[in-house]
Amino acid sequence: MKRLLLLTGLLVVLIAIAWLSGMFGGPASTVDLPDLGIDVAQVSHIDVKNGDQRVSANRLDSGEWQIEEPVQAQADTATVLRLLRQAGDMQLESIVSSNPERFSRFEVDSTGNKLTLKWGDGQLDLIVGKMGPDFQSRYVRLDGDDRVMLANGVPPLSAKLDQWRDKTLWSVPVTAITNVFVTNGESTYGVVRTETGWQLTSDSKELDSDSTEVAKLVGQLATMKVDGFETGLTIDSVLSDVTNKLQVEFADGKTESLFMSKRKSDVAVVRQGTSDILKLYPYRLTSLTPPLDKLKGSGKPTESQ
Repeated sequence: MKRLLLLTGLLVVLIAIAWLSGMFGGPASTVDLPDLGIDVAQVSHIDVKNGDQRVSANRLDSGEWQIEEPVQAQADTATVLRLLRQAGDMQLESIVSSNPERFSRFEVDSTGNKLTLKWGDGQLDLIVGKMGPDFQSRYVRLDGDDRVMLANGVPPLSAKLDQWRDKTLWSVPVTAITNVFVTNGESTYGVVRTETGWQLTSDSKELDSDSTEVAKLVGQLATMKVDGFETGLTIDSVLSDVTNKLQVEFADGKTESLFMSKRKSDVAVVRQGTSDILKLYPYRLTSLTPPLDKLKGSGKPTESQ
């Protein structure tokens, strides 16, 4: 009799633990699953919230995306389209609870991440909670709805501004670049396009160029991307400690100038005419402003006229 009572007591304890963990939040059901009805092609507004972080973006008439909060800046189109594609493919699998008291156990309360999409007269306000029974699933809830659902294919929601901003400074055909001028810790030189090819100039001397190495440099500069955006720095602090300079001239007469300051873990960059402080990984400093010797050919220098 004592053994039966002991086993009964143990069973009660296990049931209590399971109930407290949320396993009995309600019978899993596929009945009454809502139709999200996301019109991906027509979405014109995206809002992502992670705790105190928030990113909000609107689609412009041109089809490009513009970040509106926390700053006004061009959004990375690939990031936006990837999120929309994943949201459109998301599948609701079952309803696991309809009890608001259990929202916190699935992390679909105020602590959850929130995704808002707007299109035409439609809107989705989705709260994304903790991971489900496998890596592909998460618990979700529609804002204002008590039903907690298990969903597959939920897009990862990050409100980190760095991940949303477009990091492309310019993108042109290689043939649009006419001149490149570099200053690094060793020298100052120019890479000038002529009728017969690229000519190196340094200290009023013309040098033969290694066509392969010059092509690598110019190829990089045709589509110039940075690796992120610095915070906590001022433009004056970067310009007071410039270690490398890069100036690119284009066939249409435009000029882009980048002033670089090498730091312990990265390179801070000021783009002339803008207020942003950009960031490069350290290894790119040598790649974008290579030593003169790396670009030189085997010919002897001649005096520039």
